[in-house]
Amino acid sequence: MTPHWVHGFTDIGCALLFILLSVPLVYRKIPMNRWYGFRLRKSFQSDECWFSINEYGGRQLILWSLPLIVTGAIKIFLPMDGLEDSVAAILGAGPLVVCMGIAIVRTLIFAKKLQVVSGRIERSCGKSA
Repeated sequence: MTPHWVHGFTDIGCALLFILLSVPLVYRKIPMNRWYGFRLRKSFQSDECWFSINEYGGRQLILWSLPLIVTGAIKIFLPMDGLEDSVAAILGAGPLVVCMGIAIVRTLIFAKKLQVVSGRIERSCGKSA
């Protein structure tokens, strides 16, 4: 069984990596490309769509990395000795999967609600862009 502190440092390390990778997206520094960012069909419709979706997605990844840091810190000090391997695995990987899953799903919902007319964003989640 993996020591409990390994799960904690893994969560914290992954959260910090997601934050570092998200900052350029939030500040709209990453142009449209095939390798880095939220590469959805709608994000490739225009530069405006690309930057809007990636800024929102970057903010979501940063936001949902914060609970991951907290759970990682808790796991460093929370012994998992005596737990069944399946329970320890869920507690070990669960927060990472849940937090990043929420960030991705929220970004997909944002992109779906984005209204694009002639390559321009007309309405974004109920607000004018």
